[in-house]
Amino acid sequence: NLDLIMDIPIDVQIVLGTSRMQVSGLMNLTEGATIALDRRIGEPVEIVVNGRVIGRGEITVLDEDETRFGVKLIEIKGTSKV
Repeated sequence: NLDLIMDIPIDVQIVLGTSRMQVSGLMNLTEGATIALDRRIGEPVEIVVNGRVIGRGEITVLDEDETRFGVKLIEIKGTSKV
């Protein structure tokens, strides 16, 4: 019965990018510091569920609230574009 699993919580993460640095660099960060990521503006972001990449998406502004953004699903792992 599918209803048994519908209320199970999951952890969803949107990965904008990653960066590598030494601990000394991390310790020297101050408020307002910028950390360069390995992705460029406009590149798809990874959608991770419970630690597993399930697809890719693109950042979008919400129609009902332009002060918030979301992610539009463009690819589910193992399939072509939606």
